[in-house]
Amino acid sequence: METKKIYKFIILMGFVSLFGDTVYEGTKGIAGPYLYSLGASLFIVSFTAGLGEFLAML
Repeated sequence: METKKIYKFIILMGFVSLFGDTVYEGTKGIAGPYLYSLGASLFIVSFTAGLGEFLAML
């Protein structure tokens, strides 16, 4: 019985990871146009995106 609970937990965490990655990758794609629509200059949008990529590589 305990083994079934462990497998269910592993599958559940896999789905949580899948949905988390989907949201994260979707947000990366829309962040620039969203900032631009709020009135940010192209420099600010580019700098913010570049800084985010740089920090992700650390």
